[in-house]
Amino acid sequence: MDSVLKYREKRIKRLEKRFGTYHGSFRLDADEEESNNGNNNGNSFHGNTRIPFGLCQREGIQIEKDWTPKDAWDALAGKGYSAGEVYTELKKTGKVAPRKPKAPEKTPAELKKLHKDFTTAKKELKKREKLEKEKSTVQEGIKACENRAGWYDHDAKRAREKVAWFIEKYGSEEAIPSVKDPNSHDIYPPYTYYEMAKDDIKRDEKWAKDERDMIEVAKKKIEGLDEQINALKTKEDYTKAADELLKHSPYTEKVKSFRAIEEEAESDRKSLAYSQDQLEKFKWNKSYFEQLRQRAADAGEQDVVEFYESHGIAASKLAIEKYEKKVEELSKKVGEYDKRLSEVKADASDKDWKQIYDLSIERDTVVESDYEHNGFKDASKKLKSYKVKYSGPVKYASQPSDERIISDLCGPDKTGGSCVSVAFAYIANKAGYRVLDFRGASSRETFSTCSRRLVRELGGEESGNYNGFESAHKVLNSVQEGKEYYFVAGSHATIVRKNEGNLEYLELQDNDGGWHSLDDSVLKNRYACKSKRTHYGRALENPALIIETSKLAESKDFISLMGYINTAEEKQKKGKGGGMK
Repeated sequence: MDSVLKYREKRIKRLEKRFGTYHGSFRLDADEEESNNGNNNGNSFHGNTRIPFGLCQREGIQIEKDWTPKDAWDALAGKGYSAGEVYTELKKTGKVAPRKPKAPEKTPAELKKLHKDFTTAKKELKKREKLEKEKSTVQEGIKACENRAGWYDHDAKRAREKVAWFIEKYGSEEAIPSVKDPNSHDIYPPYTYYEMAKDDIKRDEKWAKDERDMIEVAKKKIEGLDEQINALKTKEDYTKAADELLKHSPYTEKVKSFRAIEEEAESDRKSLAYSQDQLEKFKWNKSYFEQLRQRAADAGEQDVVEFYESHGIAASKLAIEKYEKKVEELSKKVGEYDKRLSEVKADASDKDWKQIYDLSIERDTVVESDYEHNGFKDASKKLKSYKVKYSGPVKYASQPSDERIISDLCGPDKTGGSCVSVAFAYIANKAGYRVLDFRGASSRETFSTCSRRLVRELGGEESGNYNGFESAHKVLNSVQEGKEYYFVAGSHATIVRKNEGNLEYLELQDNDGGWHSLDDSVLKNRYACKSKRTHYGRALENPALIIETSKLAESKDFISLMGYINTAEEKQKKGKGGGMK
C-alpha cells in the first residue's frame, strides 16, 4: 500500500510539473459540445490523459486531486465506458457517445432466482394454455347445450300447439274420440295422438331442463377455471421473465457465439458427410471392378482385364484419392469448429446452457402474425384452409454470406415450379432469417397465385403493356446499381440487380445457381415473355412487376408469411430429376 501511495505522489508531482495543477474543465476532442472555458494557461492535461477526466466531468463524477487516468477509467466503468471501446470509437467517428451504465452482474443466488422465475413462468404459461383450451371446450359445450335446449323448447311448443288443437277441435279432453274412425287413414285413434303429444311435452321439457342444468354446471366449472387461470402467470409475465434471464445470464453471449459457429460449420459438415458417402461408394466400386477383373483374368480374357483396369479401377482410384483428400481437409475444418464450440461451452452447466440455448432459439423464431395487409391475411387463410404446416423461420445468430445463402437455397426444382417462393426465401435469408424452400404442393400454388397482390400492397411498380418485352423493359428501367429487386415478367419470377451497368438475374432452380446476364434472349427463353398474347383472338396484357427486396424484407407480414415456405432440409423437393422451371 505504501508503494502505491508513493507512486501516486511521484506521478502527481510529475504531472503538476509538466501541466500544472488540475482545477478546470477539459474539452474533449471527441465531443464538440464540451469546451475549455478560461483554461488555456497550460493548466490542463493533454493527449490521452485528459480524455478520462473530461468524460468524468461530463458524467458528473467528482475527480480527486490525486487521481491517475486509471482511477478515472475505473470510475467511468460504472457508466458503461472502457478505455479500449472509447479509443476505438474516437478512431472511427471522432466522437465519444454518452453511455448507459452497464447492468451490474448478478450473483449466483440472483441468477438462480432468475432461472427459477423463468421456469415457473414457463410451467404456469403451459398450464394456463391447457386450462384456457379446456375452458374453450366447455364454452363450446355450453353453446351445444343451448342449441339443444332451444330445439327441445321448439318441439315442446309444437306439442303444446297440437294438444290445444285437439281441445279446440273436440271441445274438451273427454270428447276426444278414443276409438279409431273407420274412414280415417290414421293408425291410431285421435285420443292416442293427443296422449302422445302430452308425453312429448313432458319429455321435451325434461330434456330442455336437463340441458339447462348442464349449462349451469358448465358455468360453475368455467368460474373455477377462471380462478385457476387468473392465479397463473400470463404471456407477458413469461416474456418478462425470459427477457430478464437472457439479459443477465452469463451464457447468453456464449450461446450466441456458439450458434454463430454452428451456422458457420453447417455447410462444411454437409460437405463432409457427402464426401464420406462418395468415398465409400467409390471404394465399393473399386472392389467390385477388381472382382470383375479377377473373373476376366481367370477366364483368360485379357482385353476385358485391361478394360476394367484402365477404366473402372483407375477411375475409382482417382475418385478415392480426391475424396480422401477432401474428407481429410473437411475433417480438419470440422474438428476446428468442434474445438471452438467446446471452448465456448467450457465449464457451462448443461441444464442452464440448454435452457438459454432453447430460449434464444425460441426468441429468434418468427411466429404467425395477425397480418396488417389484406393480401397477406387472405394468403394466410388460404394456406390454413389447405392445412399447410407453418414452420417459423429462425433468425441467424450470424448473417451468412450471399454465396452461402445461394448455395443453401439453389438446386434443380422437382416441384411444379417454385420460382416465386424460392425468390421470397432468398429475400428472407438476406434479411437475416433462415428459410428453405422447394416445399411444393399447396404452399407453392398459393404463393404463385397471390404474389402479385402481396407485392402491390407493399409498393411494387407494375406495367401492363400488351407487349411482354416492353412491360419488362419499363419496370427494369427503375433498377439502380447496388440494390436488388424482386422481378416478375412473363411466367417467371427472380431477383434482379444492376452490376457495373449490366442487368443480372439470380438463378436458384439449378445446381449452377448464381447471377447471370439478363437480356431479351433470357426474357424470351427463361421468362417466357411474348410480344403478343391472345385468348380466342382477343389481345391480353403481358404485365411485369418489380419491387425493391428491402421493401419486402422490412415487412413483418412478409417475414411472418415465410413460415409457409420454410421447409425442413430433408423434405425439400429438389435435386436429381429436377430442373429449371
